[in-house]
Amino acid sequence: MPTIIQKLKPAVIFFAASLFLLITDSLGLLNWLHRGFEETANPLRQRIIEARVGLSSPLPQTLELERSLATCELRVSELEEENKASRRLLGANLPAQMKFQSATILGKDLEKIWINVGKLQKVKEGNLVISDNIYVGKVGKVGESSSEVVLLGDPKTRLLVGVWESEKSLSESQSPIVKGILKGGSQIGIEEILVQEQIQEGDLVASLDKGGVFLIGKVSKLWVLEDGLFKGATVEPLVDPRHLLTVFVVTE
Repeated sequence: MPTIIQKLKPAVIFFAASLFLLITDSLGLLNWLHRGFEETANPLRQRIIEARVGLSSPLPQTLELERSLATCELRVSELEEENKASRRLLGANLPAQMKFQSATILGKDLEKIWINVGKLQKVKEGNLVISDNIYVGKVGKVGESSSEVVLLGDPKTRLLVGVWESEKSLSESQSPIVKGILKGGSQIGIEEILVQEQIQEGDLVASLDKGGVFLIGKVSKLWVLEDGLFKGATVEPLVDPRHLLTVFVVTE
């Protein structure tokens, strides 16, 4: 029959071994064993965590570069489409090499508006100002960061224009029925048109300035002058600058 001491001996040995390991670990004598275990277990733990949350391992550097390049190419393509859309909005008659600058209207009256771009944005005196391919005016005085725009309502306005019988003939770049000088003021009109010219009410009037063709308005009234050789035409503008918030300045 085993004695009580013999029965307690394994427990005493286990207790003594545990106490020894506890004292040894508290003194830092088993750190080498901890480090070895962590080096072995950490990669396995990381893979288990990634598998649980659905994470993938880091992409190779070449694949990251290819993805960045594809993103850049996509953005360039988007910008090209935005530029094309802007030019379509401005009108097909705007040459591809012609640049434009958007501007916010700061103030306005019947003869002028003031915009928030100037010399700093490379705006110059004489630049055309348009809205949706419709002529608004021409830049007058230019400041560092603001400019004055002379409208058709200014009596001093003189502008070379052409008259087309339809929007189709204008968009197809057909020659105008007649060319003339448009005079600004409270009543905008074209004077000294030869009587035999086949111009009618409703015909379109567009500018022929700076190499671009921009709509101005429609012929609203015709009359023969007293000499019987010429006739005049009143032009009704298609845009009212008083209702605009933004415009485009066509720069060189």
